[in-house]
Amino acid sequence: LKNTVVVVTRYFGGTLLGTGGLIRAYTEAVQAGLAASRIGVRFSGKKLQILTDYTDIGKVLYLLGNLGLEASDSDYGADVRLTVPVADEILPGLKADLTEATAGRIRLEEGDPEWFLREEG
Repeated sequence: LKNTVVVVTRYFGGTLLGTGGLIRAYTEAVQAGLAASRIGVRFSGKKLQILTDYTDIGKVLYLLGNLGLEASDSDYGADVRLTVPVADEILPGLKADLTEATAGRIRLEEGDPEWFLREEG
């Protein structure tokens, strides 16, 4: 793990456990926290809002799937609106591929830059 900080908070200030007991308690708390955590790779990118019709949604989902991308939010109303976190390095190519696959019918909006987590394993 990189750039990791673990904080264990004690609500009882006594020393009934002794020094060794406190160390074991802190160690077990950290181990439990790490076992319950999600481990992944952090990447910078933008949320891409994709608005398309039902005719082109198959092409859109196919292109996203080929890149291992999944929508973080979707709305299937009169049209289909997907929100997809996309890494900066693949965003221009994805936009070009989506525009070409839908013959320019798709509408794309980039969100503000932010950090995302791609889970591993």
